[in-house]
Amino acid sequence: AMTARSEALGFRKRESDVLDRLVESAGVERRRLERLDEDDVRKLVLHLLRLNERLAEHVLTRSDGIPLFAVQLVEDWVARGKLVMDDDGFRLLSGADVSIPDDLHQLWDERIQGFLGTQNKEAVAHLELAATLGQEVDRKEWGRAKEVAGLNPVPGLVTNLVDEDLARQLEGGWQFAHGMLQESLERRARDEGRWEQWNDVCARTLSKMYGPCEVGVAERIAWHWIEADKLERGLEPLGRAIDEAVERSDYDHAESLIEWRDEITRERSERWRLKTRIDTARLHARRGAYRQCAQVATEAARMAGQEGYDQLEARAKLWAGVGLRALGELGAAEKALKSAHEAFQRDDDLLGAQALLELGRVEEQRGDFEKARRHFDAAREQFSALGDVYGQAQSYNALGDVMRQSGDFDAAREASLKALEHFEELENIGGIADCLNDLAEWSRMQGRLEEAEEYALESLRLYRDLGSGEVNFVRLNLGMIYLEEKKYQPASELFLSLAMTFNHRGQQGLEAQAKAGMLAANAGRQRWIGWESAVLEIKLALEATGVRNPMVKKTLSMAAEMAADAGRQDLAKLAEEIADDQERGIRHTLSTESVE
Repeated sequence: AMTARSEALGFRKRESDVLDRLVESAGVERRRLERLDEDDVRKLVLHLLRLNERLAEHVLTRSDGIPLFAVQLVEDWVARGKLVMDDDGFRLLSGADVSIPDDLHQLWDERIQGFLGTQNKEAVAHLELAATLGQEVDRKEWGRAKEVAGLNPVPGLVTNLVDEDLARQLEGGWQFAHGMLQESLERRARDEGRWEQWNDVCARTLSKMYGPCEVGVAERIAWHWIEADKLERGLEPLGRAIDEAVERSDYDHAESLIEWRDEITRERSERWRLKTRIDTARLHARRGAYRQCAQVATEAARMAGQEGYDQLEARAKLWAGVGLRALGELGAAEKALKSAHEAFQRDDDLLGAQALLELGRVEEQRGDFEKARRHFDAAREQFSALGDVYGQAQSYNALGDVMRQSGDFDAAREASLKALEHFEELENIGGIADCLNDLAEWSRMQGRLEEAEEYALESLRLYRDLGSGEVNFVRLNLGMIYLEEKKYQPASELFLSLAMTFNHRGQQGLEAQAKAGMLAANAGRQRWIGWESAVLEIKLALEATGVRNPMVKKTLSMAAEMAADAGRQDLAKLAEEIADDQERGIRHTLSTESVE
């Protein structure tokens, strides 16, 4: 068997003629090998080449379904010592150059040279500018960029590219036939000193064409400014790109953008290192890693205060408050959030609304649902005035939580559905998962257990796909569903696992909630050993954190009722005392007005 690349034969007449004569010989057949489909190439790079998933996706994109190119790319990286082995396969060394290998570049450069020999002499500038925009070229963006660059028209250029199998037509534009063709044009522009010029043109073009809030454009603009060696102009859109990635729950991409910004600003000032720490804390919070969030943000607040960076100190305190609240340290959380809110009221309405929302979460955990609702309503109004859809989604989500816990089920469902609508608009997977879990809890409270389990399992799947620690809130809800269904064995196992997880993470309030669930599940199984010590641990954790939660009250009441039914009034009394204390601590003063 013999293979020949069609893109190479296009400008190598002698070899093409020899192959034509060979095919005419007896016993020789010609077979056209199409690109492998995406699943097959993924299997190749994940399993045969043993790349980790992140690097495999990178190779998959660049090889464009041609396995030989995938193998050649990896062989080049191995030869140049750019790969290291991780638990899940090879990964690139940090900062490794992943430019197209010289032999592949030469192949594509020869193909470009052959094509350009038949074209207008200005065609190379048009193609380099298109390659700077990316593999897929939007016709309007390319046209505006050529105007900004002052290029003269080259009639029929795209048609000729398509005829030579160098490009494919798309709706609204076209794309290079292969990623390495685009990369080779990029390398030509770099080698001949035009790369920065073309990126400057692209940055100015996209900035004029799209508004600052246009989703998906900020990262492109940032990249072009930075490649144009205009770092200062690129940092602001790069910050927006990080915000967008977090808001759509693309946490891995957000992390890579934060690392990129840290790398390019490392030599500039302490201010940028603090920004990296604060964004890292925010990312920890969104992933449900609250202990790390609190630690990173608290240290960043201390450092920012020492340097006199008041706004950065306030941002750090905001995320420190989020982390501390989730850990059950409600007094420290409130102090940090109030300090942040006071600073933001002077300078930043958006972050001020966020701080207000988080203060509402503190009051919710204390069981003061009326005060929490007032905070959430005020935050929602501020987010709405600012046109911030993500903030509005968070506010509706929070309102649904307090209304559900206070018994206003219709308003709770209405708020959760409104939040879900906003999160779906943003394609925010984490927010969608949160709302599905809220709907699961609503269905459970309505006695619709089969529906509740369906919602919970779908939420569980989404959170697991994200790798988010928030999955444990769904597992708590699923444990409660199992209790209601009298599935005591799986409920006991689930609550035990959760109690260990929350203990490891230092989340005392949630650990107490899981232990209360375990107490009820064990009561259902008629298991009474260790009851007194378990009740004492729950009581001490709730007192230490100040957490007041209707679910804890309900679970302990269930445990007490089952103990009493089994003739263990002494044990029932211990659980009922904590349940009564939770009831007294929860202030059911929430208005029953429906959410607009």
